[in-house]
Amino acid sequence: MNLKQLLAKLGKGETLTEAEMKFVAEQSLKATEAAEKAELGAEKAEKESEARAAAEKAAAEKAEKDNNNADESSSNNGSMIPRSRLNEEAAKRKEMDDQLKKLQKELQDYKDRDLTEQQRKDKKTAERISELESQLTENLTITEQLTKSAESANFDLSVHQLALSNSTKHRFKSADFLGLKIQKAGIDLKDQVAVDALMGGLLEEMPEMFITSVKPGAGANPSNGGKSGGSFESKKISEMTQTEKAAYHKEIGAASYDTQVKKEYGA
Repeated sequence: MNLKQLLAKLGKGETLTEAEMKFVAEQSLKATEAAEKAELGAEKAEKESEARAAAEKAAAEKAEKDNNNADESSSNNGSMIPRSRLNEEAAKRKEMDDQLKKLQKELQDYKDRDLTEQQRKDKKTAERISELESQLTENLTITEQLTKSAESANFDLSVHQLALSNSTKHRFKSADFLGLKIQKAGIDLKDQVAVDALMGGLLEEMPEMFITSVKPGAGANPSNGGKSGGSFESKKISEMTQTEKAAYHKEIGAASYDTQVKKEYGA
């Protein structure tokens, strides 16, 4: 049977058989049940949607609460404090400072209410003098710092020059080390006698800190450009100190040193 056809017959006023009427009733019942199910499904879907939205809102609120708690915990642990809180504290502090200054001024005005005009002028003059004295002290401190910096720079320059040229005729390898030695000995670089004595003592104590050179004699190594050691000034062995002789002997070797000694002394 076809429900549409049977409904069309009813629409024309035709009489349906008992079987047809039963079929129409059954189909109507099924349609009603289907509609009810559809309505229930829509309600369920709507409730599920509302529940989902509520869950999302609760999750967002929980996350925000957790962040606030984390900020408070960080602050208590000495970690980073939220910028908003810092700004609030700074604003409160400024407001309190302004109020304090206002109260101080009101208090001072109250104390000064009985002063004469001359006393008020004297007081302002004294305050101005105190202010200028503070500025002068600050300027003197800055000048003193600049003076010390200039003196330090001049000392470093003088030490570098001394390391390059001094009474020993030999360059000192480390200007910084030389500066420490001068400071430890308490020597004034303007005292030439004391400076010469220091350099002579250093040459005896630590010849390895000096760059010495002599003119090569017989026995010089031709492969080294005719220089026996490559680092000595023009100087005969007979003119060397014991320290220089030891350094020269070590530099050119025993054989070359003996040969040069024989040539120089005619042995």
